[in-house]
Amino acid sequence: MKAVVLGSLVVLAVVSIMIIPTVSGDQGDILWDETFGGTDEDRGRYATETSDGGFIMTGESKSYGSGNRDLWLLKTDENGSEEWNETFGGSGEDLGFVVQETSDGEFVVCGFTSPGTNRNQRDLWIVKTFANGTLNWSRTYGGTSQEEGRFLIETDDGGLIFTGFTGSYGSGGLDIWVIKTYANGTEQWNETYGWQYRDEGHSIRPTSDGGYILGGRGAPPSGGGGQDLVLMKIDDEGTLDWTETWGGSGMDEAWDAQEIEGGDILVSGRTFSYGQGNGDLYLIKTDGNGSEEFEKTYGGSKEDLGKLFTETPDGNYAIIGRTRSYVSGGSSDIDIWLLVVDSDGVEIVNETYAGNGWDEARSILMTSDGNYIIAGSYGDTDRDETHFWLLKLEGPPPNVAPELVNGDHDPKNGNTYTWYNFTVTYRDANNDTPAFVYANIDGTNHSMDKVNSTDDDFVGGVDYHYRTRLTAGDHDYYFVTDDGVHTNSTTVRTTGTVIPEFGSLAVMISVTMFAMVLIWARRRR
Repeated sequence: MKAVVLGSLVVLAVVSIMIIPTVSGDQGDILWDETFGGTDEDRGRYATETSDGGFIMTGESKSYGSGNRDLWLLKTDENGSEEWNETFGGSGEDLGFVVQETSDGEFVVCGFTSPGTNRNQRDLWIVKTFANGTLNWSRTYGGTSQEEGRFLIETDDGGLIFTGFTGSYGSGGLDIWVIKTYANGTEQWNETYGWQYRDEGHSIRPTSDGGYILGGRGAPPSGGGGQDLVLMKIDDEGTLDWTETWGGSGMDEAWDAQEIEGGDILVSGRTFSYGQGNGDLYLIKTDGNGSEEFEKTYGGSKEDLGKLFTETPDGNYAIIGRTRSYVSGGSSDIDIWLLVVDSDGVEIVNETYAGNGWDEARSILMTSDGNYIIAGSYGDTDRDETHFWLLKLEGPPPNVAPELVNGDHDPKNGNTYTWYNFTVTYRDANNDTPAFVYANIDGTNHSMDKVNSTDDDFVGGVDYHYRTRLTAGDHDYYFVTDDGVHTNSTTVRTTGTVIPEFGSLAVMISVTMFAMVLIWARRRR
């Protein structure tokens, strides 16, 4: 194991004029942002919310530490104010790609460490710290060639599983590498997956069947000729279930792959084979077996890419990355890019966030209060002075339950040959189309139709109706609806008594006969 040098430092919070969206309460608007760093290169790669409501962020620093690049871990409160920071590393290149809070309240970071700047001397590195950032333990994994760790999660048994790539083991070149360990970092098993050239694992996420889904890139012989986007499914022991690839003659890669609502899989990354050219954000949706449901690209004429994404409470997906095509102002080289799409890949939000020149983000997560936390870098055009950038953005508007108002039936009374019209107004503050609107009569749901088939103003209210005849007697009825998230219904009411048709006729005949009897009796007098 390589030696670990660690130290604490006072971080300079950088104050600069930023080109940012005006705060107006719309999704993607900045609630607050903080930068941290010195006079050299300091880059943020991942941030997550902690159990105390604050945030933990990792990346690398050249401004502080033991020399060259050091792994940097920084903790803030809920407002982004620094609480503590620690650096880990030696005289070579050391950095963290991802940090997670573990079930014991501590933190674990995945990245790489090396004694110098030679890539072939890098080892995959796991650092575990106590809650205050001081070192608990660290472990390296690797051989005589290049190894890097790119993503890590805690498993249900309290252990760890992480992915990256290895040049020391596998099929040759670089191979995707997955390692499963106990809670203390001791290896349980490891597996390599790949072909003969450069194959990398960039993300690993759990699936509902107890296995894992991996996203990355590779060069399969049957691929498009360049580096292809790779999607893999493995079981809980690392056995490969299936592999799917997408790509053309250029370089295509996945930076994130997750099982989403309904058991489908969503993959984000970038493509140089398709789209507008020079690299586009790449989004692929598959079923649970990797069969494609859609493939989409987003971007302009310059390089644009997607990194990690998060599923939102309203069933959409927020992807973070960077863009050269849609920079804010004329002087920026690269801006942070937020793209929110629905389940069909239709764009809902497109926002950029700019600093001095080179600005990018690598991770995005939903916070407990329904907003976004983003980790990235804020830098100048030459990238020789960059800083940790932590942004909290306005999340999607809360999805409120729809309302059903003015529910009634007309006419109020009638007989078994009378047509009764049941009507209700559906309102939804999110303007969600109802999955259904039912008139429930005596326990049976009946689909209601729009009164005006072209009316889609659900915020203002859309009228629905259902027409039917009723059997004799009293009837219970209410209205129920669902907007895809919430179900809501009205109180139960009772109709006016429905009179049998023959009973009404009998009354008329009886009245007529009684009148005739009275007339006959009077004549007899």
